[in-house]
Amino acid sequence: MSALPFTRKISPEEAAAAAAPDWEDPLPLTEHEVGDPYPLDALPDPIKTTVQEVQGFIQAPTALVAASVLSALSAAAQGLANVQRDKGLVGPCSLYFLSIAESGERKSAIDTTVLEGIRAYEIEEEESAKGLRKIHAAKFRSWEAQVEGVTSSIRADAKGGKPVGALESKLMDLERNKPRPVIVPRALWDDTTTEALIAGMASNWPSAAIISAEAGVVFGGHSMKKDNLTGGLATLNKLWSGEPIRADRKTEGASVILNSGRLTLGLAVQESVVRQFFESSKGIARGSGFAARFLISWPASTQGTRFYKSIGTTLATSKFTARLKAMIGATELLVDGCDLKTVPLSPAGKTAWVSFHDGIEGELLPDREFADNKDSASKAAENVARLACLFHLFEHGPSGQISAEHVEAAAAIVTWHLFEGKRFLGEIAQPADQIAAERLDAWLLQQQGPVSATTIMHKGPADTRKRSALDKALQELVACHRVRVSKVGKSSIVSVNPALRQGG
Repeated sequence: MSALPFTRKISPEEAAAAAAPDWEDPLPLTEHEVGDPYPLDALPDPIKTTVQEVQGFIQAPTALVAASVLSALSAAAQGLANVQRDKGLVGPCSLYFLSIAESGERKSAIDTTVLEGIRAYEIEEEESAKGLRKIHAAKFRSWEAQVEGVTSSIRADAKGGKPVGALESKLMDLERNKPRPVIVPRALWDDTTTEALIAGMASNWPSAAIISAEAGVVFGGHSMKKDNLTGGLATLNKLWSGEPIRADRKTEGASVILNSGRLTLGLAVQESVVRQFFESSKGIARGSGFAARFLISWPASTQGTRFYKSIGTTLATSKFTARLKAMIGATELLVDGCDLKTVPLSPAGKTAWVSFHDGIEGELLPDREFADNKDSASKAAENVARLACLFHLFEHGPSGQISAEHVEAAAAIVTWHLFEGKRFLGEIAQPADQIAAERLDAWLLQQQGPVSATTIMHKGPADTRKRSALDKALQELVACHRVRVSKVGKSSIVSVNPALRQGG
């Protein structure tokens, strides 16, 4: 392997100083907690089989596949009904998923597969709207001509001092009967800004989903810049809760209200991007309750183990996507201002839900499991009700009551995500010095030989390019016997413990 372009070749004297004998065994910088396996058996059988099929031929982490499958279900079902946890506790069944995954985990391939039915529905609706658009265009031109005619008559009569009351009434009638635009369902949005999303949902189709490996709506774009962050997060929080949102329309100088908007988020993003987002938000991402709304997963990568295999049966996946197509096709009444149906918990389902709610609540006490994760735990019971409702809608549609079995299945899934969120949020809450040491450690292991401190400050991780920060990181690595720092002339030479290069 050729040397990296910025790795300086050192002299034999420097190499001798860097390769001193008698290295002690290296110690880990931190003890990273390993997550539990995804609770696949908790999923209802048709959904479980779909996850297994997709994972079998795409070979992505099971949790990543499951999050995409459940995101697709949320996108298809969120416009069918609300879930009722108790009297006065009625809300959406939409879910937000966040998967921490490196580039190359095949998130896009998963989404393409599980969203096939929803995309087919959108294509069919777009095709059927072509004729309606032509009719609307003709009616609109006629309407514009009538408005112009009446307006011209008003000008002429007003100029001549004639009464214009009858003409004004006619103009108002025309405004009341302005041809309504053709509404074409658009369920799936690519990465966009919150402003564009709200405007589109308010003027066209109020049920939306962003299921993506880019996640720009949250972790990038205009709405998430420093000056707009609080407002952008507040908007996404309101969409999760189903609250009315006012959308300003700059081109028309007016505002519209988005009522009964429903949003699903199914995002996958790299750890470094999420970490940077949380750091730059200065606590807003958690303090606003935004992070708490997500079902987070941080699965181990499958890269390096995905050896080629032919695609086997896809029967369960085909049935799943066909069912989603039928479900989203039943949401058309949403745009007519009709109230969504409400699906309540059955008596046994409510008992199971209350048991989960109270169990989580008890773990918020000091020194208990979720004492440091009150934000995420506080939303867990509501997410259980939402997911249980999605399971019910998938199997029975918006009628009947949610069974205890569906509540218990949802509780198992949400509990797993709760621990995953705790694990990940705990990791990114590490002190900055510790994070810098870990990044430097990973960078040094990529180099072929000893590296000077000067090279690190020029080419190393961004948070160790200042001398004071580099010194702190090196002190941590030296204390864990992972590197040695040798003085050769005026240069400090950093060498890695050979045991680490041997996989020790």
